[in-house]
Amino acid sequence: MHPGLVQNSFAGHLEIAVKLDPRFGEAYFNYGIVLMNSGRYADAAAHFARAVDLDFSPDFVTDSLIPAIYRRAPIKLTSD
Repeated sequence: MHPGLVQNSFAGHLEIAVKLDPRFGEAYFNYGIVLMNSGRYADAAAHFARAVDLDFSPDFVTDSLIPAIYRRAPIKLTSD
């Protein structure tokens, strides 16, 4: 199977996961990874920010991925 098809399938499952449970931080984080790998940096940044807002923030998210995304799509991280 082509990697792009696998990624699209995974993205679809993650989209369903965040709709079913809007407080599922890990799903937002993983969806952000898929979006980033697809070049959708602004969307990825929003999903990473949501994962952080939901207190799903492994060190590598806050230390590596968010700064990388921020350079491409500046966002304001806020907590509810």
